[in-house]
Amino acid sequence: MKKVFSILMVAFAMTAMVACGEKDNTTDNGGGNNNGGGNTETTSLNGTSWLYTVGTNSQDGYIYVGVGFDMGMATVNHTYCTGGEQTYEIYGGAYTYSAGNGTITLNDIASQQNVGTATFSINGTTLTLHLLGETYTLAKQQ
Repeated sequence: MKKVFSILMVAFAMTAMVACGEKDNTTDNGGGNNNGGGNTETTSLNGTSWLYTVGTNSQDGYIYVGVGFDMGMATVNHTYCTGGEQTYEIYGGAYTYSAGNGTITLNDIASQQNVGTATFSINGTTLTLHLLGETYTLAKQQ
C-alpha cells in the first residue's frame, strides 16, 4: 500500500509541476545548429520514468528513488526508512539534458524551497543519479 502511495505521490507531483510551470521553449535540434546555450534535449526524455529500490517497504534499509520527466520538468521521489521511520522527499524542477548528461533543479515540493541540484547521466536503459551526496542507478520503466 505504501509503495502505491509513493507512486501516486510522484504522479501527483508531476501533475502539480506541469500545471504550474511555465512553458518550456527548448527543443531537440537533433544535433544541428547550436542555439547559443547548447543543445538541451528535453523532448527526448518526455514521458520517461526511472526507478531504483532496495529492501522492503517500511523496513530499515528500504530505499526508493523514482525520477519522471515530462514537459521540461523532472520529479524526483526519494523515500527511505531508517530507525523505523519512513521519510518521503519529493523534488520537482526544470532539467537540462544533452549528450547523455543532465542536471535537475531540486525544489522541495512541500515548501517550494530550492535545495540544490542533482546531476544524472543516461546510458541505454540506465540512469545514474547523483542526488544530495548519494549515487543511485535507476532502471528505465516501460
